[in-house]
Amino acid sequence: MNQKTKIIAADLREIKAAQISIAGAVIIFLVSLTVGIMIDSVALLLDAGTGFVILLMTFWVRSIIRKIHSPPDHRYNFGYEKYEPLTMALQNSAIIFTCVIGLAFAVQDIVHPDHIASYGLATVATFGCTIIAIGLAFYLLKVSKETGSQLLKTSAKQWLIDSSLSIGMFAGFFVGFLLLRSGHSNIAAYLDPGLAIALAFAVMRFPLKALAANIRELLDSVPAQKIHEKIVKIVEKHKSNFSGLHRMRIRKAGKKTFLEVGFTVHGAMTIAQAQALAEDFERELAHEVPNCDTVVYFKRAQ
Repeated sequence: MNQKTKIIAADLREIKAAQISIAGAVIIFLVSLTVGIMIDSVALLLDAGTGFVILLMTFWVRSIIRKIHSPPDHRYNFGYEKYEPLTMALQNSAIIFTCVIGLAFAVQDIVHPDHIASYGLATVATFGCTIIAIGLAFYLLKVSKETGSQLLKTSAKQWLIDSSLSIGMFAGFFVGFLLLRSGHSNIAAYLDPGLAIALAFAVMRFPLKALAANIRELLDSVPAQKIHEKIVKIVEKHKSNFSGLHRMRIRKAGKKTFLEVGFTVHGAMTIAQAQALAEDFERELAHEVPNCDTVVYFKRAQ
């Protein structure tokens, strides 16, 4: 299987995974929204809100997967890889905004406490959502590792967070059910808004951290430390074959790393010799750092 065929196969797997994620997001959103409205649960409505954000972003992810892999053109000389961090930044921002709105409603319910209509129905709904979210998380993680898709990896992490929060809500609603059965209705009234506040703070942790990384990538920051150190090590190794290093610039965009490196050469070195050394450097770099778009140039030593 040649490289082009592998890329097409990976794209198809990403699209299929995105479609399955969409189906799961639709089911969870409808269950959380319907049950949340039926029993007046702010925690379930908040869960539906974050699920709706994931659903919208999943549709967006599916539509841009092919665009990300499009080759550079006259308008986008560096390609479309930055669509990936841009999409993740939008998703994380939307989730944070949803959580802030949920916090406001939860505080209002604490100030004016009220019972939800059925803790039993809430328990069943959150249990079902947990099973779906866990299954989707592990499936997307598997596909993201096989295709190298950061978009699917981010979606998988979101589903892992969603599944852990669903487990927490399931436990909370089950406790509320037991409290009502035992006659402690005054405590149970604060359980739903309390769960919503815990849910909001727990959900916001990952998007806040991820958003900072997305912004750094959009601002052309260097790649992760492991990749950066690997590139620097290879450059340091090969610069001794020339007269030295003139300049090096590295940035990351989605799956791709961009490297611009200039070596200094002494006057006796011919263009053919410099070119051969550059090809050796590029071969080792391609082996150690796949998806690295490299530009090598030379400058005569003073």
